[in-house]
Parts: sequence; C-alpha cells; structure tokens
Amino acid sequence: MSATVIRWSAVGDFAGDVQILDAGTTGSAPVTDHVEFAYDFTLEGNTGLVGTPTFTNFPSTMGALRNGAEGCRAPTVSGSPYEHWTIENIENGLGGAIALTIRTDYPEGQVPVACTGGDQPSPARTVTSHVEIPIPSVALLMMGDQLTGDAVQLSHDKRSIITKDRGWTYTYTPSRVR
Repeated sequence: MSATVIRWSAVGDFAGDVQILDAGTTGSAPVTDHVEFAYDFTLEGNTGLVGTPTFTNFPSTMGALRNGAEGCRAPTVSGSPYEHWTIENIENGLGGAIALTIRTDYPEGQVPVACTGGDQPSPARTVTSHVEIPIPSVALLMMGDQLTGDAVQLSHDKRSIITKDRGWTYTYTPSRVR
C-alpha cells in the first residue's frame, strides 16, 4: 500500500457473438480474442501513466458465420479475416482510467438478400475506437473472499484482480515499481 508507482500487467480474453457483416440480413459469428498489455501508473500528485505502455496483439478466431435472419443460408467472407481488437495505443483516460485506441478489421463478404435472392456485398472496413478501461484499486487484493460478485474477483492465488466487461475478461497483476 505504500507504493508510489505500480506496474499493471494485464491479460484480456474476449469471447462473444459479434456482427461481422452488415448488409442485407447481416452475418454474426462467435469470436475469441486475446491481448496483453502493461503500464506503470503513479499514485503521486496527478495520478496517471508514467513511461511507455507496452502491448501485444494476438489474432482473433471466428467460428461459423450465421445469418442474422432465422432460416436463411449463411453469409460468406473472403479476403482478410475478422480481427476483433488490435491495440494501437494506450494513454491516460478520464477519471483514473486508461484509454486504448482499438482497431477492428471487418472482412469483405456476401450476405443473402432477404433469404431468397442473390447476394449483397458487404465491403471490408476498418473501425477505430477509443475504449476506456478503469484501473482496479490495489486495495481489492486485501478483500480476499469478500469479493463474491461476478464482475470483480480475485485469482486463486490472491495476487491478481479479474474483471469482466462486455465479453472481455481482464486479469490485472500489479507489482511495485517504487
């Protein structure tokens, strides 16, 4: 608790259903993704990031694509695969959060028109967004078995904080820098 700078090593795992194609009747698939990032956070003065955060991106995996309209044949994708999150930057966010600049790459595809006609193209596209992720409090590590909810838990060894948000499960492991 007397630390003035804490290094947070974070591992994020996503699992969820995602709309991959957006034309005609749409196309969705189960998706998993994995990211790892680390940053130093000062608790002195104006709290925030110190130094240069690091991150590692891993390829997403996409399961079987299905049509958004029940009973219609599945859409198809071509070209580059779907990539759920590619972290491009980490910076200070608002109110004690970190802000991730995220790129999502959608593949080119063909979606059946109203289930009966030919296919409607869904062009490849890239979307960049900013995602604010709250920094967990180190004090949570002292709560032990009192954390009983699903949104915030401690790891079995009580050295990491696990949070769940919008399909992502983040495991934060703090270490003292100074």
